[in-house]
Amino acid sequence: MAQQTITANTRDILKQAHVAHYALGLQLRAAAYDENRAISVRHVRDRSKTPLAQLLMGLCAQGRNTPKMREVDMLHAEFHDAAGAVATLINAGLFDEAIDELATGYFAEAASDLSRALCYFGVEIA
Repeated sequence: MAQQTITANTRDILKQAHVAHYALGLQLRAAAYDENRAISVRHVRDRSKTPLAQLLMGLCAQGRNTPKMREVDMLHAEFHDAAGAVATLINAGLFDEAIDELATGYFAEAASDLSRALCYFGVEIA
């Protein structure tokens, strides 16, 4: 029963991670279109307190450190770095550049790569 609970909680965290990262992209897009410079770059870049980061640290502590898990961790870091770069563009008033980055730049690639890796990791861990 405990293993089923852990797996169910893990699946929930992975689903929430998909939603949360998509939502962050939408928030950045809205800020760029609204020309809202009140984005905390430090907050956007900090992934350490996210449920996904906590899950990965917990799995690592349990000795369940797989190549796919390391890939998700790396891509999660890249996503937050890319999101922080977009937030920096927005705060600098470079709204068109931020919108381009969100649509086709490094952020778009990082978001896509993370989403794909989360799907594969969910299958691996289930």
